[in-house]
Amino acid sequence: MPMKFKDELRAHYAAKPRRPRCRSWILSDVTPEAIAWHLHTVHRSAGLMSSEGGEILNGRAAGQLPMLNVLWDGGDLKVNRKESDSFTVRNARFTVSVMLQIETFNKFRERRGQLARDNGFSARGLYCYPPSTQGSRPINTIEEATYPNLAIFQQRVTELLEKGLVPVNAGELQAKVLEFSPDAKVLWVDFANHIERNLNPFGMYFHARDAASKTAENVARMAALFHLFEGRTGDIQRDSVDQALQICEWYLGEFVRIFCPAPPIPQQETDAMALDSWLRNHYANGCGYFVKRNVLLQLGPGSLRSKARLDPAISVLAQFGRIRLVQEPKSRAWWIELFVQSPPYQYQVG
Repeated sequence: MPMKFKDELRAHYAAKPRRPRCRSWILSDVTPEAIAWHLHTVHRSAGLMSSEGGEILNGRAAGQLPMLNVLWDGGDLKVNRKESDSFTVRNARFTVSVMLQIETFNKFRERRGQLARDNGFSARGLYCYPPSTQGSRPINTIEEATYPNLAIFQQRVTELLEKGLVPVNAGELQAKVLEFSPDAKVLWVDFANHIERNLNPFGMYFHARDAASKTAENVARMAALFHLFEGRTGDIQRDSVDQALQICEWYLGEFVRIFCPAPPIPQQETDAMALDSWLRNHYANGCGYFVKRNVLLQLGPGSLRSKARLDPAISVLAQFGRIRLVQEPKSRAWWIELFVQSPPYQYQVG
C-alpha cells in the first residue's frame, strides 16, 4: 500500500467519533465487572439501587462484597483482565441503596450474611426495619396531595447532578477537602469517644462492634452531605454534625435490633418474673408480704406449681434482693418475704 494511503488511513482512524457518554448513574441488575467498567468508562459516580433489592443482594453484584467495600472506602479498585487491558478505578463515588421484603433479606443473611459481617460489608451500611403502617393509613381528603418541599428537594438534587456531569476522559477529579469547625470537631470527637467506650464487653455496642466502629465515619460523611446540600461554604458547622450523629446513632440502634437480637431469656428468669408479679399482686390485694412456699405450690402461678420450676425462680429473686427466705423454727416451713420497696424484677441482658 502506498505511503499516501497509509497516512490517510491513519488519519481516518484517528478521526473516529467517540461513543457518546451515558448520563446514567443508577445501576441495578448488574455484574461486578459491569460496575467497575461503568466507573472506568462512563462516570466516576454511580449508585447500585433498587426497590426490589433481592436482585442485588441475592444477585451477582453481591458476589463481590470486598469490591463494594473498596468503593465505599474510596480506595483504588484494580481490575486485572486476561483478554483485554487491565485498568484502575480511582476517585470513584459509589453508593448502595436497596429496599426489600424481610423474607428476601433473610434469604440473603442465610446465604451471605455471615460473610457480609466478617468482611465488613454489613458494618458499612445504614439499616432500618420500620413497622408496617398497614391498617392506619386512611384517606382523609379527596383533594390531590401536594408536596411543596419535595419540589425544592428535587430542584437541589438536579443542580448537584448537573455539577457532577464531568466525563471520565476530562482527567482526574479534584476532590474538595472539607473540615470541621472547632466546635463541630469537639462534638464529633465526643461522639466517637462515646462509641468507643461502648465497645467494651459491658457496653451497649459490644455485639455490634463492626458497625459501631464505622459510625463516627458515617457521621462525618453525612455531615458533609448536609453541608453540601444546603449550599454552605467554609468548614462544616456543629449543627450539621449534631444532626448527622443523631441520625447515625438511630441507625446503629436499628443495626443492633436487626443483627444482634437479645438472647432468649432463660427459663428460670422467665419464671422469676412471673413469680415476682404474682407476689406483688398478692401484696396489693391485702394479703401481706409473707407467703408460705407450700401455698405457692398450690395457688401460685400455674407454671410454677412444681419444685423443679418454683425453686430456681425463688433463688433468682433472692439473689437479686427481691425476696428473702424465712424458715419457721418449729415447723421448719419456709416462707417467702417480699421486699415491696424494691422495683419489679426485670431480666437484665448481658
